Amino acid sequence: MTNAATETALKPTPWPASLVLSPARASVALYLGLIGTLACLSIGSPADVLPGAMLSFGLAWASMVDIDRFILPDVLTLGLVVAGLCFAFSNGWPALQSRSIGAAAGYGVLALIAGVYQRLRGRSGLGMGDAKLLAVGGAWLGWTALPAVLLMASVSCLVFIGSKAALRKKPMPTGPIPFGPYLAGSTWCLFLLWPGV
Repeated sequence: MTNAATETALKPTPWPASLVLSPARASVALYLGLIGTLACLSIGSPADVLPGAMLSFGLAWASMVDIDRFILPDVLTLGLVVAGLCFAFSNGWPALQSRSIGAAAGYGVLALIAGVYQRLRGRSGLGMGDAKLLAVGGAWLGWTALPAVLLMASVSCLVFIGSKAALRKKPMPTGPIPFGPYLAGSTWCLFLLWPGV
């Protein structure tokens, strides 16, 4: 390895390694984040634009990382939970209470399902990143939105994977599937449309 190559390999990046994406995937994440922000501008109130942009870009980036390597970085998921609770705090005690319960319940439900599956099947079936991403949904939408988030994410995942398998005339895949993009998409849609936010 040449000196220049060694210096490039050892040069620190401003991003945590878990956030690094290829230029193509990073472009898709930025494009989706921009679309989400513009949707918030056109549908939401002016007060929703800053939080909407933060949520949109965060969920888009997390989705691309999950598609790329089946992980949901803590710096994004936990950062979005904290941001959601901070915005809830500015809306008063009832909003903070609902969203705190939502964050705890969102994580707890999927962590419990993952633990039961692991015990019954002897292998991991659901990552803790997915549980943290559902906690994001709870922190931004409140606990009453969690069933809708899970239902939308599950149905959209089944429809997409089933359609893809049917078009390719292959059986449904049995390997790992990144569930983060479906949770992120349903969280974002409900952020724009959920009446309790």
